[in-house]
Amino acid sequence: MSDFTHDPDAAVVLYDRRAIDALMDHQAVLMNARYANDQVLVLAVMTGALVYVGQLLPRLNFRLELDYVHATRYDGARSGGELQWRVHPRQSVAGRTVLLLDDILDEGVTLHEISKLLISEGAADVAIGVLVHKMKDLPQPCSPAFPALTIPDRYVYGFGLDADGLWRNADGIFVADGANDVD
Repeated sequence: MSDFTHDPDAAVVLYDRRAIDALMDHQAVLMNARYANDQVLVLAVMTGALVYVGQLLPRLNFRLELDYVHATRYDGARSGGELQWRVHPRQSVAGRTVLLLDDILDEGVTLHEISKLLISEGAADVAIGVLVHKMKDLPQPCSPAFPALTIPDRYVYGFGLDADGLWRNADGIFVADGANDVD
């Protein structure tokens, strides 16, 4: 059990709900333009993508099927370890256009490994969309085609992102207590 607390009155807000909605609207416009004539398999990366994908899907107006994968490097930790596969895609990705959606691209290892698996299974195209693209000083092995918002290299939570397993339900993107101050 975590003792992490979220105080909405004292928390450092990076993006409030209004800003997130506006940025997701823009992200959806870009996705709708790219996939206007395609049938897309949307794969949500559980569990973090749940809130983000639930808010994004009604904004998308192209033909899509929804499925999910569950692969994690964190499993309750703040830093990534070995990739653990819990659920592979249930549908065949062979010959498919795949849009892989996750809450955050941090180090990029998880999304890179999932993308590699999808390509090895014959996906015709794999693009990544994320709510949050964390800007790192080190190179990331992949980059999102559709980032909704970018943040500095800080530990954040809210809107699907957790802090020690908690506060995915916080209505905004916040800097976690104990993280570095925002620039």
